[in-house]
Amino acid sequence: MEHSNNANEELVSMASDSSENISAASKNFEHYGRNEANNPPSFLLLLSLMLIFLIPVSGLFTDSFFTLIGATDAEPLNLSASSFLDGSSQTTTESYLSTNFPGRNLMVRFFNQLGYTVFSTSENSNIAIGKNKTLYEKEYLNDGFDVWMNSSDADVKTLVSKLDTLERLINNDGIQLYVFITPSKVRFTKEDAPFYYKWAGEKEKSNYDTFITALNQSDINYFDSIAYINSEKENFNYPVFYPTGIHWSTAWATHVAAELNRYLRKKSGYDLGQINFAYSSSEEPIFQDNDLYQTMNLLKKPNIEFNSYDRVYTDGSAHPSIFCRGGSFMGYSIDQMLQSGVFSEYYYYQNEFIYSDPSDIHFTSAFNAYDEIPDLINDVKKSGILLLEVNEEKIGTMSWGFIDYLLENY
Repeated sequence: MEHSNNANEELVSMASDSSENISAASKNFEHYGRNEANNPPSFLLLLSLMLIFLIPVSGLFTDSFFTLIGATDAEPLNLSASSFLDGSSQTTTESYLSTNFPGRNLMVRFFNQLGYTVFSTSENSNIAIGKNKTLYEKEYLNDGFDVWMNSSDADVKTLVSKLDTLERLINNDGIQLYVFITPSKVRFTKEDAPFYYKWAGEKEKSNYDTFITALNQSDINYFDSIAYINSEKENFNYPVFYPTGIHWSTAWATHVAAELNRYLRKKSGYDLGQINFAYSSSEEPIFQDNDLYQTMNLLKKPNIEFNSYDRVYTDGSAHPSIFCRGGSFMGYSIDQMLQSGVFSEYYYYQNEFIYSDPSDIHFTSAFNAYDEIPDLINDVKKSGILLLEVNEEKIGTMSWGFIDYLLENY
């Protein structure tokens, strides 16, 4: 009997264990089912898939609000029987759809913003991102650090010798020559440059250093905005460069313009009018303060306090004409004097375009396509002042052959 009781107890125990195991398994299954039903990753995946399918639909409404800067659309589809037969229709259709499907603009800006915010990367291969999300064009970093070689001292001295020859040449016609030097962003934001550029090290001497030394040994009149900024930056409390722009800030460009104006009044002997500026804070940037950021095609506006300005002009008794040749740093600096009426007539020649009236701009096929500009030499000869702007990064290629062109054709 004792043996029988022990056997029954074992059977009861086994049945009990089996029941408990079944009950536990049932509870685990129910728990697993509930977790799967409420699993956030699965829900987010489903939501993401729905959004992806909805993007083309929503794009019909959003594309007009999220335009892309610098993007070029494919040629409109022009399908024909012959294009189907020779297979070209497939290529043209693929090219068209890749740049014209609804929702593309929003998707591009979203993924660009993700890369910029999370990984500090840019889809624009010309842009490098440094500390504090400071944006740079790579060529300025290459020149500012010891990546690109300088022009030789002999080449820079030859440049100054040509300027000296040009000055004597145009002085015979009563024309005054001035050189206007503008800064590179790297000079005033070097501490924010990407770390891998700092590995290259800093140059012992720059083209700018050699250029200034050579100018000081000549009689050429020049205004060095770099030296002026260094002397004023403790008193003029605005960023020289914003993290979002490649050009100097509008505040400093206009502040320098007013000082350049005073310099020309003093040196030229002309009683020129004078421009001055008042500044105030602004949530919306002026274009050049935000130009590099805009080319990245992001969703979010930069979280930066920008500045706007008001210009005040006091007229003078003399209004000579002026011919200006240089790069984009002339904008918001030299241009301020031209638009204010300091000069009676002007020729503004920036990069590959020239105008004497902003509503009538003439473009050339290249920076040095001077033969494409009618009456270029005569326009220089009609001017009382020839002003040549050069950014310190471009000293080695100053004016893109314009000085040589004048020496050969004047």
